[in-house]
Amino acid sequence: MTRLNDVDATVGIADGRVAMNADIETPLRLETPDRRPLSSAEPHATLRLAGDDVRVAVELDGEALDALADALHQQRGDR
Repeated sequence: MTRLNDVDATVGIADGRVAMNADIETPLRLETPDRRPLSSAEPHATLRLAGDDVRVAVELDGEALDALADALHQQRGDR
């Protein structure tokens, strides 16, 4: 597991007609499987945010991970 810098995050939770937001400051964690995924549909990485009464996990398969990496690379530009 890789622990990235602490981030300020606003988590939106919606369930039917009920919606709420939670503002948290927490480490962003990147978890990768111990073994290499066998197919692009299997989980390649999970991003986790956890704070008081809030837990968020974003599971990324191969295609989603590639798309996220491309978007981050484009956002970064030539820095």
